[in-house]
Amino acid sequence: MQKPNIQYEPDSTQSQPAKKREKKLLTKQYNPHVSYDPKKAKGHHKYTILGTQCYFPYQAYDLQQEFMTKVVQACQQGENALLESPTGTGKTLALLTSILGWVRSERTVEAHDDELPPKIIYCSRTHSQLNQVIKELKATAYKPRMVLVGSRDQMCVNPKLSEYRGAVLNSQCKKAIKNPTKLSGCQYESNLNRKLKNNIDIPFKMFDIEELHTLGERHKICPFYLQRHRISEADVLLMPYNYIFSSSVSRSLDIQFENSIIIFDEGHNIPKVCEEASSFEISIGQISEIQGKLNILKKKMMSNDTHEEFESDLTKVDNFKFLLTIISERIKNWEQEPIQKPIDQEKRIIRIFTGDKIYNFLFCKRETYEGRPDFRPLVPKHFSYWLKVIDDLLVDTTVGEDSKRTPQLKNFYDCLKKLIGIYTHDNDAIESQKDINHYYSVLIEEKIEEHILKKLKKHEIEPRKKSNRKIGFWCFNPAVGFNKIMKLSPRSIILTSGTLNPMDEFAQELGTDFNIRLENPHVIQKQQVQVSILKNGPNTRFNFKYENRKSTEMMLDLLNVITDICRVTPGGVLVFFPSYQLMKSVIKICEEQKIDKKIEKYKSFYEEPRQSAHYPYVISAYYNDVYSKGSLMFGVCRGKIAEGLDFSDDAARAVIVVGVPYPMKIDPKTILKEKYLDNIRKIKKKGVSSKHWYQTQATRATNQAIGRVIRHSNDYGNIILIDERYENPENKSAVSAWLRDQIKVFSNSELAIQQYQQFYEDMKKLDLKPKVQAVTELELDDIDENDDHFKGVKDQIIEDASKIKAKAIKKQKLEKKRKSRVRYAGGIAKESQKITTVLKK
Repeated sequence: MQKPNIQYEPDSTQSQPAKKREKKLLTKQYNPHVSYDPKKAKGHHKYTILGTQCYFPYQAYDLQQEFMTKVVQACQQGENALLESPTGTGKTLALLTSILGWVRSERTVEAHDDELPPKIIYCSRTHSQLNQVIKELKATAYKPRMVLVGSRDQMCVNPKLSEYRGAVLNSQCKKAIKNPTKLSGCQYESNLNRKLKNNIDIPFKMFDIEELHTLGERHKICPFYLQRHRISEADVLLMPYNYIFSSSVSRSLDIQFENSIIIFDEGHNIPKVCEEASSFEISIGQISEIQGKLNILKKKMMSNDTHEEFESDLTKVDNFKFLLTIISERIKNWEQEPIQKPIDQEKRIIRIFTGDKIYNFLFCKRETYEGRPDFRPLVPKHFSYWLKVIDDLLVDTTVGEDSKRTPQLKNFYDCLKKLIGIYTHDNDAIESQKDINHYYSVLIEEKIEEHILKKLKKHEIEPRKKSNRKIGFWCFNPAVGFNKIMKLSPRSIILTSGTLNPMDEFAQELGTDFNIRLENPHVIQKQQVQVSILKNGPNTRFNFKYENRKSTEMMLDLLNVITDICRVTPGGVLVFFPSYQLMKSVIKICEEQKIDKKIEKYKSFYEEPRQSAHYPYVISAYYNDVYSKGSLMFGVCRGKIAEGLDFSDDAARAVIVVGVPYPMKIDPKTILKEKYLDNIRKIKKKGVSSKHWYQTQATRATNQAIGRVIRHSNDYGNIILIDERYENPENKSAVSAWLRDQIKVFSNSELAIQQYQQFYEDMKKLDLKPKVQAVTELELDDIDENDDHFKGVKDQIIEDASKIKAKAIKKQKLEKKRKSRVRYAGGIAKESQKITTVLKK
């Protein structure tokens, strides 16, 4: 590794001439917000990186200095960067200090009149992750004007609206603002406007969500609109990915993207985020539910005993219902030759079209609305009209709506906005056609459940099948979404994660040059981690490819090995499977053969839930047992647990990956993605091959899962890859660089267990100080703030975890036939309805 151009000064006190020079330069600043705290900086370490002074709270590791060098280089040269550094190497702090140091240095020199000051836009996956970034930011010596951008769900403090969420809250908020003097009006927003108009001082600090709530309640102002107002003044903006990839959201925020530095933390998910942000599905069931809501609204309008004011009117309701009927009938009656065989057991793609055929399903032809002179068809010249109609209907139909789920009208509205955005493409027809070539339109007919099918009469089956149809508009080129970011004209885009390799393919997927790259090692000593491939169980070879998954003997071997690993491993053990189906199969055999009872001698046994409402109960109970008996968690690669939860120290002393987590070969999106990639290579004679893409998906999922085990410099853990295919060169070489040369291969499971036991005995002798020693010190950083169950949940679920578990155990004894064990999220949730009510508050 080339030594970075860094000058290190442990004593950060400036000389008197330097202070005078700085003061003189500050008078020339046109936006001098990135100040720093001299007293705080005095205790920090100063590094001069490529001419930029950066204050770091501690003495930086060599790899942190290298990371900072790459960040400053990207900013200075206006280049994009891919920076890979393992979890626990302090990359967030290195990123913040270096980029703030550079922005500060930029703003202390005389700027060109035509150049906008660089703004930092920091994006991560969730608000909880952004709260961690704020903690790191507060630890630096810098004092930028920082704005956390969030939704009303996170920031509304009006008690009259506290019961609402999502689209329902948005609609109620708009109504309340429109009539501030009424009983249902919002005084918080009107108070904010009054204070802003009269220049009444409101504190401008680095507030996290909780602190914004406190600010709003104390000053009786709206944090949501306060943050919106401050966007133009901010040096640093923090927001989730979806805000920047949604064109309508980013436009509404009115952010200055030109000459900005856009950072994507945990950026390994960006290709998938780009594809999903550009894709959608519309089902017959969704349309039927919207029509039902419109019928209720129509009745209210016609009677209107309460003299309620509506945003829309009867004509708009009738016209929108008619539009939905046209779309619904077109999906139901699009009769074409079906493909040769079903793609999977749950859904059947009955037709695949080129992307532009989506217009045939959603846009109106004249013959469909003849005889309705007041009807405006869904065609380009009426796009803005229909968006306004649906926006008004959203306000009218969400009154009394269940706020825990997004209204189907909102989902339809989002789909329509995506399609209109692609079709118009800033009125550039050529670009629109280029984008549409990266899509497939698919007509899907979902399988009718067996118990429903038995009740249907023969003549009812075909209409019911058609009612189970949906139209999918799937994007298979992440560059379509990422190109929208590039068109915002940022100075640099920096993607950072622990798993970005292979970088050449990553850059190709996004269709962007990343000329600055880094693949960092870890800060830990090699002896703190053990990584191995386990090829065999006691009786069978481990190979979990799809056709082998019905082997009961192999599953039993796996469970016996996991039991032995639990016996020798302290604290928590995480086991990741390629899919929920395989995980469920293993659990079923585990119960039938009563191996779960053997496991529970050593660890409490939990399963990652599929339903988000059950998630906090299960994960908190797991954490609670880690620090007493020890815990075992079964989860899936690419799931919540594998992607971002903090398992410091005893929370995960071993991570096991069972099988190679390739995407499901029979999944329709996998099939079409491979077809798309092969077509592109055939036409352009370049690009990522479907085979290479398929391998890379497994690589990234594996590396992301094993990244749970080491979270800081004093952590240690054991990584076990259970499948003989990991010994293949393409799999072995794809393991993260910091682990690659340490891989051991075991053909004998008994010998492997002995080695694992010895590893933990050796770690005890090192006397490494853990960062987390009790459940109360944990950061439950993957809780989704959009879910009512997760609002302020940490303290409550830790306190009640033992009660939840005790109730579930009691039910288990009373209902042995149901085998309602603690690890089942459903059982826990059913036993915890009273606690759920508390958590909602």
